[in-house]
Amino acid sequence: MPTTPAAPATRQRAARAALSAYLTPEEIPAAQSPDFDPVTAWQAYTYRDHTRQLPHRPETVLDRGELTARFVTPADSQWPAALTDLGPACPLGLWVRGDLTHAATGNTVAIVGNRAASQHAVTEAALLAYDVAAQGHTVSSTLALGVETAAQDAVMPARTIAVIPRGLDRCHPHSNDRIMRRAADHGCVISLHTAHTPTTITSLRRAAWLTVALARTVVLVEAIERSPAMEYARAARAMNRPLYIPQQLADDPRSTGSRRLLAEGHARPCPRASELLSDAV
Repeated sequence: MPTTPAAPATRQRAARAALSAYLTPEEIPAAQSPDFDPVTAWQAYTYRDHTRQLPHRPETVLDRGELTARFVTPADSQWPAALTDLGPACPLGLWVRGDLTHAATGNTVAIVGNRAASQHAVTEAALLAYDVAAQGHTVSSTLALGVETAAQDAVMPARTIAVIPRGLDRCHPHSNDRIMRRAADHGCVISLHTAHTPTTITSLRRAAWLTVALARTVVLVEAIERSPAMEYARAARAMNRPLYIPQQLADDPRSTGSRRLLAEGHARPCPRASELLSDAV
C-alpha cells in the first residue's frame, strides 16, 4: 500500500532534524539565509557523495528523536529569538524537554564555572542562583559538575534552563540524571543533538555557546585559565553579553582565568542578584 507523502511543513522539520544529526550549521551552505530550504540542503548533502551510506531517512530521524524529546525549529512560536546572536552557528533546531517559553523572556542569568570547583565557588554559585531565582529570574547552565551543578540544584523547583551536550536520552554527566529530570519538570532541558548522540569536545563547546546565547547576563563564578569554563567568557564577548565575576573569588588559585578577565576589563565584579539584569544586551 503506497504511503502518503508528508506535508511540506513536516518534510521541512524532518530535514532540519536530519541535517542537525550529521552536520553543524556552519557546514551547511546558506543555512541562515531567509530563503534556506532544508529539504533541498538534505538532498544536496546525500547526493554530494554517492558512496555515503546514511542509516535513516529524515522522517525516521525526526520520529526516533521525538520518542525522547520534541524538535523545535525557528518556525515554532517558542523559538528563542536571541539565538540569532550565534550567527553562522545558529542551530537549525533544538531538542527540548519541558517548557521552552521562558527561554525567550530575556531575564535569564547563566551561572557557570569550573568543573573541579573549590568549595567556596560551589557555595557562592548556590547562593547566587538562589538569589537570582528569588528575584524571579531564570537560571541557566549546563549540568557540568562543580559550579553548574550547584547552581541548578540550588534553585529547583524554580525555573531553570539546562543545556546538555549530548542527546536527551541520558544526562551528561550521568550522575546528574536526577537534576536533568527535575529541570525538565520545572523549566526546560535543551540539546543540539538527537537521542543517543554521545558527548564530544565539540558538543561541549557548542553547549557552552548555546548556554550564553540563551542568557541575557553571564556570571563566571570561577575559572582556571585555559579550562573549559573559559569558553563561556569567549562566547559572552562574541555575543556582547555582560560578563560578571564574584570579586571575592578572584584571588583563589582556581580563578586564574577569572582574575585575568577582571584585570583586562573583559568582566566586571558581580553585583547583587537584583542588579544582574540592569545592563541591556
